Amino acid sequence: MFLWFPKFGQCVAEPQIVLAGNSRWTERHIQCIWYDSSLRPERLRTDTGEEFSIINPGVWNLEEGPDFLGAEILFHKTGKITRGDIELHVRPSDWVAHRHSGDENYSNLIMHVCWFGGYNSAPLPPHIYNVTLKEQILIQQSFSFEKIAVAAYPHAVLNEAPPCSEHVAALSKEQLYKLLLTSGESRLRRKSADMAARYSEVGDIRQLFQEEFFASLGYKNNKEQFRSVARLLPNHELCSIHNPKERYAILLAVSGLLKNMDKSPMYRELWDLAWQHGYADAIDAFPLDWKTNSLRPQNKPENRMLLAAWLFGGKNRLFDDIFALPRKSSKGWWRALKKLFKEALRDAELYGIRPTLGTARIVSIAINVIIPMLAIQDPDCIQLAEALPGEADNSIIRETAFRLLGRDHNPAIYSGAALYQQGLIEIWYRFCLTARVGCSNCVLAKSLKECKI
Repeated sequence: MFLWFPKFGQCVAEPQIVLAGNSRWTERHIQCIWYDSSLRPERLRTDTGEEFSIINPGVWNLEEGPDFLGAEILFHKTGKITRGDIELHVRPSDWVAHRHSGDENYSNLIMHVCWFGGYNSAPLPPHIYNVTLKEQILIQQSFSFEKIAVAAYPHAVLNEAPPCSEHVAALSKEQLYKLLLTSGESRLRRKSADMAARYSEVGDIRQLFQEEFFASLGYKNNKEQFRSVARLLPNHELCSIHNPKERYAILLAVSGLLKNMDKSPMYRELWDLAWQHGYADAIDAFPLDWKTNSLRPQNKPENRMLLAAWLFGGKNRLFDDIFALPRKSSKGWWRALKKLFKEALRDAELYGIRPTLGTARIVSIAINVIIPMLAIQDPDCIQLAEALPGEADNSIIRETAFRLLGRDHNPAIYSGAALYQQGLIEIWYRFCLTARVGCSNCVLAKSLKECKI
């Protein structure tokens, strides 16, 4: 999958279809055509002339990997139903441009569907069907790109509520919250188990904390890039640098960001500091593919790196202070955590730039880093998440809520509590996405019906 959905709040440039009148349509429109049977003929054909019908378009994948998972395709000549994943592009060449070749996420692919036909410089495996849509779609007199309200998908096309929503509707308010709470706690226990496995690999709890914290600063676009920086400049080295300006210079050098900064006096000073500490050669040594398109200024990698420079190293005791917070009450712990970060950043400023850490980001760090790490030694720490407010909404939460709670549900059910949101995300990965069996055979629906959850 190439594009980031607008609902995530992070968008990158998409391949576009340019029509008469300078109208522009994107890969997202093609995804809607695949998903919505009203936008396409009942029968389609592959590039080799085999007619097929889409029995089930699959689960619309909102994460990395193929656009649709677990689709069911009926080939009319043989009567055979083939199940697997679907990837859609504007042009066949996008397969190479988006670096899908050799990606294990696409090992279950059965179809590569494009708007335009043409040559693909990296031929796909022989079991993958190629489909060109343009002529097959435009032959429909009623078809128009203008009619596709992309923001309404995938919800708009679901004519019938998934079977789990019927059973959820029969639950009491207390039972519903218990379902979300249990699912959220399950997700955090799994995060903690993953963290424990990482700890066994890293062997240093402070280094692990630094890597995971840095990764959280990168958001989705630059998560692994930040983690790489935390490894290139390990905790014991970072702690030996007492001046935050020097830490900032070295972090920029190691990350490769320094070479892309404008040649201002600020740049000159930072370069000199990196050189004085022996990190000048690192500027080009470890090239990292930083994603900067459509990021808000405060979320630019160089600004997030300033935050890291201020919180880590020198006399800063972020790890010790966080893990020393009293945990008798989840509400008290959450208040203390917010206060700790506020005080740590009270005087933070370099070159007129003030690094900030908003409440939503602190919640994310608590959910993804701090609580799972605390729970390695004390599983009861999972309960600390009960006091965390909701994070910013995303498409996975909304999609799962629609499936579970219905089209007209009240988002207040889960929006104010991070643990309930984590519960929805866990249901998405455990049942909606991973199982790939379709709603009619979903274990969750059966369990709800039998009151086993």
